Amino acid sequence: MRIFVLIFVAALASLTFLPSATPPVGGCKIEMEGVYHSSLDSVTSAYLRFYSDGTVLHTTSIEKPQEVIKFFTKENAKQVLKGDYSFGKCYLTCSVYGKTGKMKFSGRVKGDSLFLQAKNSRDGTSTQLAFVFVEEAIPSSKKK
Repeated sequence: MRIFVLIFVAALASLTFLPSATPPVGGCKIEMEGVYHSSLDSVTSAYLRFYSDGTVLHTTSIEKPQEVIKFFTKENAKQVLKGDYSFGKCYLTCSVYGKTGKMKFSGRVKGDSLFLQAKNSRDGTSTQLAFVFVEEAIPSSKKK
């Protein structure tokens, strides 16, 4: 019984802070102080942003990652696709939706990269995307 109480207290204490990344699972983690970037063509890029509460945002833009980071936040979630993600054993799944459509992503996390299959629920098309993490210059958790 005492062991259970100690484990419960330790687990509860670990919930009192907001991490800048998911806890490593099988050597993998999802970063949260920036965006994941994938070039779709010579002009357009896809972006994913993760939050510790399980929220994920997705958008496409012609802007560079450091410019996208400035507006790509929960406060502007009505402008982008928003949803939830799950993560375990270096495998990520997420679904996002909004006014412009619905997407599903699934695949592997390796280092600071995501290797995901992206499926457009509107037209059924699917493509493989490689995302690389771009760190925020001044992390949002450090801003005042």
